Amino acid sequence: MPQAKSNKRQKNVTPFDTHGDTVFRNNKNRQINQVTRESLSIALIYLMNEKPFEKISISELVDRAGVSRTAFYRNYESKEDLLSEIGKSLINRISELNGMNRNGKLSYNWYLEIFRTIKEHKESFSLFINANLTAKMLFNRNTIVDVVFPSSEKAERYRLLAEEGAMNNVITTWFSEGMKESPEEMADLCFNLLNKADQ
Repeated sequence: MPQAKSNKRQKNVTPFDTHGDTVFRNNKNRQINQVTRESLSIALIYLMNEKPFEKISISELVDRAGVSRTAFYRNYESKEDLLSEIGKSLINRISELNGMNRNGKLSYNWYLEIFRTIKEHKESFSLFINANLTAKMLFNRNTIVDVVFPSSEKAERYRLLAEEGAMNNVITTWFSEGMKESPEEMADLCFNLLNKADQ
């Protein structure tokens, strides 16, 4: 009878230990995959500063990232998938800013956060500018407006596209000229200019 109790105890312990090992391995694999994806993203952006996207090979990409081809294909089917993920990451940041005010216009705070974010991450942004990454390359031939505001009516969509084009030019010029104006000045300028254009 005591022997039976001992066996029952062992049966209860073994599944718990196996489950714990599995959770640990899964967490570790997720962390490794995350590091792999980040390394590949950075490597792709750097390579795009050196040559056109279509001339970058998977071999060059994995060499620059310091990962294996197996690790690449465990995470992506192609380099286009990787580029698309970089675009989604940018879109998520923009979407989190929650830029629309009550009138359906982009608010002053939205513009402010955009310019602050660019200034805080100027090294990364410089790579995007130098690599000549366009929104259509990043977002599967869509514009930022099409991705962030997909349900806009026709007139509203064209209004937002006009704002997007203006903002792209303003941001690129501000950045390439050394960001002499503060994010606050640029937000004020864009908010007033673009809102007047809508009136």
